[in-house]
Amino acid sequence: MHVETDNFDFSDAPNDFVDIQFYADSDSILRDSTYCFDSVESMEIFKKNGNKLDSFNSLKQTSDGQFRGLPLFECRLKTDKSYILNNSQKNLEIYKFIVVPGDNVHSKEIFEEKYLNNRIFEFVCHNHHHNISIYKIEFSSIRNEGKFLKSKKTRTYTMKFRDDSLKMTLEGDNRNEQVVSLQHKLFDNHSWVLDNERGDVFKHGYFIKDIYSLFAQNGSVICQLDSTRRSNAKKEFRDNQYMGTLMLSNFDLYNPYDSNEKYLHKYHQNEFLSGINEKLIAMAYVLISQNRYTSNNRKITY
Repeated sequence: MHVETDNFDFSDAPNDFVDIQFYADSDSILRDSTYCFDSVESMEIFKKNGNKLDSFNSLKQTSDGQFRGLPLFECRLKTDKSYILNNSQKNLEIYKFIVVPGDNVHSKEIFEEKYLNNRIFEFVCHNHHHNISIYKIEFSSIRNEGKFLKSKKTRTYTMKFRDDSLKMTLEGDNRNEQVVSLQHKLFDNHSWVLDNERGDVFKHGYFIKDIYSLFAQNGSVICQLDSTRRSNAKKEFRDNQYMGTLMLSNFDLYNPYDSNEKYLHKYHQNEFLSGINEKLIAMAYVLISQNRYTSNNRKITY
């Protein structure tokens, strides 16, 4: 059932969770991107195939039509005026991956109208083996601004979405932002808080932090961004590649098509996450990016 989000009470979310995995393409010469996936399997397939999506083995289709190996989102440094600054001060942009089927002209037209019309998008590739086209649509443009006061450093990220905007303000020192306040109609009086009671783990020249938790006004935890799992990351991922796991309440899975479009159910669903969950992923990207790119005379990543 789709939940109306304007007055959504997060305490009503069920206990089921979906784990979003984050992977940084730190070897890229042209653009340092961070991708996220709905499963470890998808992340591993993507990495194993060199981040390519156009071969038969680069995608694995499940019985419900979903494709494993396909990222949900990509976050990258924005190539605007901020690009001359150091990475911790650069603006960001997030793109969402979209699959358009090619086996039926009418279905193709419906998907293109729904996801590409009046949108900024990039064509990724056509996978001839699975007869699909893959695109990336602009999901959020993020302005990064820092202020330096006598006793503390404040950095504000203003995230512009298609329908609204959200502001995240991080307060703390260069390495250890403790509290992140939010300005948004759904997240007023909510804040991300870093739990670092166990201290940082130092591995191979990188600091691995612990857990960011998003707290609602009533003290309940909405979701958690956990990097402690990186200490036990799979061997095929280096510490500067696997960025951690975002644990989300799976409270708003719904069917984006009406009763007259039931035949579309066989295709990859581009909207299996809610608008709320997609914004939570965007916020997680900000936390990951800030910690990856912050420098304090040492190389630090999240």
